[in-house]
Amino acid sequence: MKTEYKENLSALLNAHKVKKGEISEVRKKNIDTREQFLVSFEQLAKSDIEPVMRKFAEEIKPYGHYVHVKYAPADRQQQGGTAAHITLSLYMDSEVVKSGQYPYISFYAHEFSQKISITVSTMRPNSGGMTSKVKDDLELHHLNAEFIEQQIMNGISQILTNKY
Repeated sequence: MKTEYKENLSALLNAHKVKKGEISEVRKKNIDTREQFLVSFEQLAKSDIEPVMRKFAEEIKPYGHYVHVKYAPADRQQQGGTAAHITLSLYMDSEVVKSGQYPYISFYAHEFSQKISITVSTMRPNSGGMTSKVKDDLELHHLNAEFIEQQIMNGISQILTNKY
């Protein structure tokens, strides 16, 4: 092989190795940033969102309805993955439905965009309803106790009046 080709090949391979290292560092940084976002969301969910949801549950229970509050971490094992989320599920007249058609309010953490969305479902067995995002592209710092309370109240209002 000509010396010129060896030198060109060596330069190309060295440049490729450097670029590959840079890409690896960027990927690692992105993963670290996403992981930190998920940790921050989990802290927010458990320290701010869940207590507000539980207060609503206490107020709703005397009216004969059952409320379930659950935090679920991100699940990358499922195809497409599942976003970390915290959900308030409302079982009307304490009727737990196996079909999965029950109203709920969920706060989702989207790790790639690092945004929060809020989804409300008014679905009930034999009565229809719909599921829709009511807020999208929220940043973690926008979610304070007052905002969370307002969003849950709006969601419960939609569920009880069965409108979106």
